[in-house]
Amino acid sequence: MSGNYRMRAAGMLPALLGCVLALAPLVILAIMSFSGQNNLLFPPDHYSTKWYGELVSDSAWSDAIKTSTGIAGLSTVLAVVIGIPTGLGLSRGLLGRITAVQALVATPLVLPVVSMAFGFYFVSAYLSILNTPFPLVLFQLGRSLPLVILTVIAADKGLDTVYERAARTLGASFSKTIRTIVLPLIAPGIVAGTVFAFIHSWGDVTGPIFLGSPRANPLPLQIWNSISFTLTPILAAATTFLSLGGLAVAGVVSVLYVLRRRRLSDSVVESAILRQESSK
Repeated sequence: MSGNYRMRAAGMLPALLGCVLALAPLVILAIMSFSGQNNLLFPPDHYSTKWYGELVSDSAWSDAIKTSTGIAGLSTVLAVVIGIPTGLGLSRGLLGRITAVQALVATPLVLPVVSMAFGFYFVSAYLSILNTPFPLVLFQLGRSLPLVILTVIAADKGLDTVYERAARTLGASFSKTIRTIVLPLIAPGIVAGTVFAFIHSWGDVTGPIFLGSPRANPLPLQIWNSISFTLTPILAAATTFLSLGGLAVAGVVSVLYVLRRRRLSDSVVESAILRQESSK
């Protein structure tokens, strides 16, 4: 018993070390963001929330937050709308069994981000849309779409088809079966893909460096540009907000999914009880 415990403890040590290395810089930045001074200092001599107030009151920062939210939100919605039917089609069709097609779907995830951003830059310049938000939306869509497609494929591959066959046997159409049976069962994959797509777009800085403009200046690009001119605690506040914003979206989506699953399970139980009472 003690030997197994020691093995589990030894296996947890690398995971704990990785968590510490990943979270320690964020914790330090979060503490520095509450500094009451005008320069970055750890630990601060005194604490204040004025830098978070400046994030809201300063139009440059507040507009950057709105731009990031809009670009990440729009690209995520497009990725979900396109990725769900594409993932189901590849999972169930002959085309998805071809190795080359599978590799093509995952290509945006393995290509260097700089290469993709550079290509999008020249295409956008040729189409004269470089000073608009569209290049950034399309770039983030291209990077996040594979995340949704792959999670949908993985969820659909693990789906027990007995429920789908039962629905078709009872007379449900193909579209109704997909809408009422398949989509609820693969919802965990859809939720995971949605969260990954949003966080991927929300925190990306490479794309905005190439494709950003005065009309499309997301928060990561605003942080990047501000580092060149000044080092004040507002950078720590913005970075902390960027990190917590992604975590908040992931948490809200997860909670909504759990509540919906619980509501559906409660409705199923209630309908079963009503059927039993009516049969008596």
